[in-house]
Amino acid sequence: MATYTVKSGDSLSKIARDVLGDMSRWPEIAALNTLRAPYVIHPGQVLQLPGATRTPPAVRPLIPSIPVVPSMSQPVPVFMGPAGGGLATLIRSPKLWFALAAVAAWWFFAAKPRRPRRRRRR
Repeated sequence: MATYTVKSGDSLSKIARDVLGDMSRWPEIAALNTLRAPYVIHPGQVLQLPGATRTPPAVRPLIPSIPVVPSMSQPVPVFMGPAGGGLATLIRSPKLWFALAAVAAWWFFAAKPRRPRRRRRR
């Protein structure tokens, strides 16, 4: 059985992604090491890892027309995460929310047509 020494900044899902190739396998690590919620781990702690390591899952394109295998000449989709894309990954993306906030701020401050101010008669 393999072991892993926790480093600063590690989480169970990060360890599962980097070592086991699938971040959704973090509950296996927690169960094997009898960790309970809130699943706190500390630097230097040695965790036992489940047996066979799997290869990372194939990356699925967010848009079917975009090639699956990125290269230097092909653009990589912005919202490709470890889950491989999809609506849930898109919604969880901080880039999307930042872009929406930027568009809303632009609309509020710059895009609305301004009416000229009326001068008061004296």
